[in-house]
Amino acid sequence: MTTTGLRERKKRETFVRIVTAARELVSERGIAGVTVDDIAEAAGISTRTFFNYFSSKNEAVIGSDPQGFEAAASALRNRPSDERPARALWSVITGEGDDAMLQRWMLRNELVRRHPELLPRHLESFDLATRALTEAVADRMDVDQGRDPRPAFVVATTIAALRSVMAWWQASDRSTDLHVHLATTLTTLEMLDLDAFRPDPVDPVDPV
Repeated sequence: MTTTGLRERKKRETFVRIVTAARELVSERGIAGVTVDDIAEAAGISTRTFFNYFSSKNEAVIGSDPQGFEAAASALRNRPSDERPARALWSVITGEGDDAMLQRWMLRNELVRRHPELLPRHLESFDLATRALTEAVADRMDVDQGRDPRPAFVVATTIAALRSVMAWWQASDRSTDLHVHLATTLTTLEMLDLDAFRPDPVDPVDPV
């Protein structure tokens, strides 16, 4: 591994440690009961290093990561070419059913639900991720997302389906297998044939 590659890996590891520490502490104490110093100590870094990565504790809890979004978009572009867009996107954003990734998703969503003050950062992060993934889906479909709504529709619908089933499972007694529900949801999405529909452009009608 090159020096640059090693440096980037260490930065990524530090980023993940900070986010993990922030979420665990806020989950235990609430947002008001946690300081930046607490997060830095739990992550094994200095407060100064914390601010090299995040501007506030709220930002650390959300863990907005533009580089991570671009990496996800790149992974989406590199999925097998015969995969339908919804399945390819689902595989990337769930880590192909990776439990750790799913747990991170659910913890962040639960913290946002419990602490509305996190919502602005959450929405900002969601918007950045959606844009990156929509561009990647448009590339896979070989269409201009400015003229064809399907990439945006695929991304919005797929993410909404994933969030819905995870939120339902979190609110349930959790006696059922989340992975079974995820698989069923993906099958349903594929049956909808999200990327096939393309409305014909309608010429504007001159007012009478």
